[in-house]
Amino acid sequence: TFRIEVVTHGQPVAGALVCCSMDSSMYVTSVTDSAGCSYLEINPSHIGSLDVVVSGRNLIPYEGNCRVIAGGIPYLIISGITIDDSTGSNDRVINPGERIVLYFALKNAGEATATGVTAVFRSSSPHIALIDSIAYFNSIEPDSVRTGDGVEFIVDSLSREGTVISATLLVRDADNDSWRLPANLTIRAGKIVIDTALFIDSAPYGNGNGVIGSSESGPLYIAISNLGGGNLRNMQLTLTCLDSNVAVGDSQSYFGTVNAGESKSGDRDPFALSVSPYLPKNKPLIFKITIHGQGETYPYTDTVSISLAGEMGTVSDPSGPDSYGYWCYDDSDTVSGRAPIYSWVELAPPGPGIVIPAVSDSDAVTRTLRLPFQFKFYGRVDTIISVCSNGFLALGYTTYRSGNNRPIPDTVGPPLMICPFWDDLNPDENRNGYGTAYQYFDSINRRYYIEFKDFAHYNQPNIRETFQIILFDPSFYPTRTGDGEIVFQYQQVALNSSCTVGIEDSSETTGIQYLYNNIYHPNGAYLQSHRALRYTTNAPLSVQAPWLILAGVFPSDNAHGNGNGFWEPGESLEIFVTLLNRGLGSATNTVARLIPCDRNTSVYDSVAQFGTILPESAISNEFDPFHCIIDDGPSDSIAVFRLQISADGYNAILFFTLGITGCTGYYEEGTGKYATRLLGIIPNLVKTTTRIYYSLGSQSDVEFTLIDVSGRVVRTVRQKSQAPGLHALGLSLTNLPVGAYFCKLCIKEGHNEKIFIGKILCIH
Repeated sequence: TFRIEVVTHGQPVAGALVCCSMDSSMYVTSVTDSAGCSYLEINPSHIGSLDVVVSGRNLIPYEGNCRVIAGGIPYLIISGITIDDSTGSNDRVINPGERIVLYFALKNAGEATATGVTAVFRSSSPHIALIDSIAYFNSIEPDSVRTGDGVEFIVDSLSREGTVISATLLVRDADNDSWRLPANLTIRAGKIVIDTALFIDSAPYGNGNGVIGSSESGPLYIAISNLGGGNLRNMQLTLTCLDSNVAVGDSQSYFGTVNAGESKSGDRDPFALSVSPYLPKNKPLIFKITIHGQGETYPYTDTVSISLAGEMGTVSDPSGPDSYGYWCYDDSDTVSGRAPIYSWVELAPPGPGIVIPAVSDSDAVTRTLRLPFQFKFYGRVDTIISVCSNGFLALGYTTYRSGNNRPIPDTVGPPLMICPFWDDLNPDENRNGYGTAYQYFDSINRRYYIEFKDFAHYNQPNIRETFQIILFDPSFYPTRTGDGEIVFQYQQVALNSSCTVGIEDSSETTGIQYLYNNIYHPNGAYLQSHRALRYTTNAPLSVQAPWLILAGVFPSDNAHGNGNGFWEPGESLEIFVTLLNRGLGSATNTVARLIPCDRNTSVYDSVAQFGTILPESAISNEFDPFHCIIDDGPSDSIAVFRLQISADGYNAILFFTLGITGCTGYYEEGTGKYATRLLGIIPNLVKTTTRIYYSLGSQSDVEFTLIDVSGRVVRTVRQKSQAPGLHALGLSLTNLPVGAYFCKLCIKEGHNEKIFIGKILCIH
């Protein structure tokens, strides 16, 4: 029982509130009696400080504290933990993959000796495997500290930075006193984050605005930081772009050692991008970065995504394409060569139109009509179309009729929507509405028209819209995909602030939203009278051009070098490149010129003829290679080249790098010894054969395994007892299916084993 007496100016204070607390484990209150006394029953669970607060009417609150001790009994606490990781990195830090011995130091904070003290280390954490969990301490006298023998466990090699090992030390003495002491531990490891990404599109690569734009090429620099508690070495980043309009020509960047707290930029070994002329405007580009490296006792792998901005469009640019391939052109997109021309065909009398019953005289009704030809839309072919009085259509049959317009794409409405002016419209003249719907088939020009004539807004009969939808017979108006073209024409736009304009596919996850509730597509022009919109899968005529990318770079030292497959200072090389045309137009009379971008190499045969490269075709200069000489004393491990390409009506600049053997990244500076690592896979777009390059720091056994994406082992090659230095392993993929494969290089140096993973793309 804890007694508190409250007085002021020598007089007892009745009715004062007394509060005693000891962190979250105890909180009690009481009110003083007429003698100013308060009695509180307290039972502290541990030693420490007890806080006391007294307050009352017309009183200044009082705050105080007192010490809680273990009187006449032993009381054990953890006073320190020593980490022994001498079989690992020996930095006294818990790292993934290490075998750890922990030594706990216990202090007796009580007033009696604890005899026969033992402790059991308990943890249910999936990140460790316990080997020895019991520690013995013997006797611990009051106010003394004793360290027990070690408890031992192994840390999971896949554990991440900051992972907490939840653990408890259960302590007991010979008198059956017990203490449950928290003993949580933290795993420290490397943690790589992407700081910045910088695309260099200055001349001659692009327009120099710093964002990725159509037909541009150039280096992409990535800066990284190690925010973890462990050093990492052999750090390498692999880049892929999830947008098919961006090709990553040089997909790997080497960073070497990145210590804890260190930041590095990839300016010595940048990635290389080549951008399609069909890249849509206003579209963020998602890149996936796979990170590989090595901690002292664990492999480091991670995958992150970054988003880089593409160029912004203007109202003179088309909208799209969406993921299926539909574009939207308005009549102001004249540069595209696909802009529609507003040409109204009046269907209402005296025009040739036929009234569509129900849609013309009912509020919120949908009727299904038969088309005069088969119409393909987002890959689906149908001969019927549903028309709703609320300003939308849908290919096929639907009864959906709501005027509560939604954004596009959206799963609320019907699939395959065609929305020239989706809003709450009312043509029912008996219910304060107005308007008539017409249909007409122009059999000569193979066009099917639907017109909404003077359709009134709900409860606003004097505000009226007049617009047309034209479906073009795909057999007479062919497109790249065989899908039909659609044109919207607007004779009169009165109130466009609450409607939806656009199209969407059958899954209702893809589409082009031109306008939604006064929000326009960034490339969309203002919806007004005498405006026309065209939806088609035909790309702009302005980009019916070739798009040449590097499908492979193959240096060779066989003809004029030492033939060992490594590009070394002072050596003469032949450079073979393969150009792939991913565009829609042919590249005729194609010529490429190789230009060194630094002083590490000299090019003495810099021009190669490639002739005509058809769309989706690839040609190499295998009979007309470039020739270069690597400088005797290169200033860097990376030689940078620019490939200047010209064809009839087409020019491009491609960028690639070549690693020089014997410099940083492949060769340890100042040591004269090679490091054990996977150097590269050349070529990595493989038609027939490729070579796996690696280096060994000591005498080692090597096992190479080729694995497909399902995890099945395709091939295994063993190389026994290889000497330190550079090595290459030939690999044939001739009989393997096209696709991605992973090579696993297992290197055994004595009792140590190191594993390296690389990716191979088979394209034959």
